[in-house]
Amino acid sequence: MNTGGHTVNDTMVIDDLDPEWIYTPRRLPAVDGWFTGSNTNYYHQGASFECKYRPNYSASYTFDGAVGVLLHAIVWRDSRTFSILFDDEVYQMDATSHWTENSTVFFVKGNLDPTVRHNLTLVNCSQDVPNCGTVDEFGAPVARFCCQGIDSLTLLTTVTQCVLISAIHYACIDLYALAAQRTAGERSEVFCCTNCRWRSGRGSRNRHRGRSPDSRHPQKTQTRASRLDVRRS
Repeated sequence: MNTGGHTVNDTMVIDDLDPEWIYTPRRLPAVDGWFTGSNTNYYHQGASFECKYRPNYSASYTFDGAVGVLLHAIVWRDSRTFSILFDDEVYQMDATSHWTENSTVFFVKGNLDPTVRHNLTLVNCSQDVPNCGTVDEFGAPVARFCCQGIDSLTLLTTVTQCVLISAIHYACIDLYALAAQRTAGERSEVFCCTNCRWRSGRGSRNRHRGRSPDSRHPQKTQTRASRLDVRRS
């Protein structure tokens, strides 16, 4: 994956139950709604499934602040063809398999502009295979499910450090831009974390399953969060 020459952090993992996923139709009890399947091999032991093969049945996530993205989804006996829409690009794909691989990477996109909002949408239908449920790969009639299961989304962010500038101002500064941020006479001291993205934007919300490692230490997190008020742009 091309990340524009940046070293990346892959700790921001968005679970399928994150509330900023937009499921169409909505989750059960909505008619034909997405439903949860449990398995210890899935991220947080659960994934979201849809088995109605329709061009308007989808799962969508919008994000920014990342230089790359990985979609983890489920390969199992009822996995079939599907589509991925990423911004203005469309990919016709096929997850048909004779064995179960549990959660695996379905889609990867790199070299993203972190200042731009991107959208990734999985559609449980492919234009290449309009009759998935009634015609098999050999053209023979069949009655079967054509499903997709979403596990998680990983957002790759550039490695950053929290820096104290002139012992007064605190900011999240990209390592590659650090030299440009310092002027003569300024004293800079690295004092806290290796990834500040969690403090602002989508990564800052505690409801996300993908959190800073320091989320396990509430007192430390609260102290650091009170200091980090500058969003990296």
